[in-house]
Amino acid sequence: LTLQRPEALVALFLKVVGSRASSFQASQFKHIIDVPSFAASVFRGCPLASIPHSTRGNLLSKLARHTMSELCPTALFQDPVAGKFVNGSNRGKHRAEYDWLWDGDRV
Repeated sequence: LTLQRPEALVALFLKVVGSRASSFQASQFKHIIDVPSFAASVFRGCPLASIPHSTRGNLLSKLARHTMSELCPTALFQDPVAGKFVNGSNRGKHRAEYDWLWDGDRV
């Protein structure tokens, strides 16, 4: 339902919640917001926890690509093609659908 017909999910949400959607307060969800995420628990106490998530993601992606290129020296690694969004506007490389190509396969 969500992947194939996102408009159906939105319609269902609006039908169930209706005009009450704008009346939610963050304090109503404190029990959810205050629970640390699984990712936060994984990085707790690690120097990676103190850097922004986008920087951490870029660092880990570069580390993975470098490690794979060392382990597979004959493989062909290529940067992603930026491409376009569904609405036709240009997509930047930092927002590509994948991080790199490994022998033609998206990673």
